[in-house]
Amino acid sequence: MVVVDFRTKVRSFPFRGRAAEVIKRFSLTTYLHLIVRWVSCPFELLEEHIPSAGTVYELGCGHGLFLHHLASVRSSPETLCGVDMDRRKISFAKALN
Repeated sequence: MVVVDFRTKVRSFPFRGRAAEVIKRFSLTTYLHLIVRWVSCPFELLEEHIPSAGTVYELGCGHGLFLHHLASVRSSPETLCGVDMDRRKISFAKALN
C-alpha cells in the first residue's frame, strides 16, 4: 500500500498556479473537479507503467490531467495524445496545454 501526503499531492497539482485562469475560462466546478481527481487518483503509480519513449495514447482522457502530468514530469516528453467523447473536456485539455 502506498501512502501519499495530501499536502504534497496538492502542491504537485499541474494547474495549481493557474487557478484563476481555469476558473475564468471554464468554471470553479471544473477546477474543483480536477483537484479531487488529482488527489484521489494514483497517477504516480500509473506513471511507472508507461514506457519512457514513444507515443502515449490515452483513451477517455477527460480533461487530460494524466497527460498533463506526464508532460510535466518527463525530461523529454514524447508524443502524448488524448481521446475523449466530451468536446468540452478536450477543449480544456488543448487550451491549457
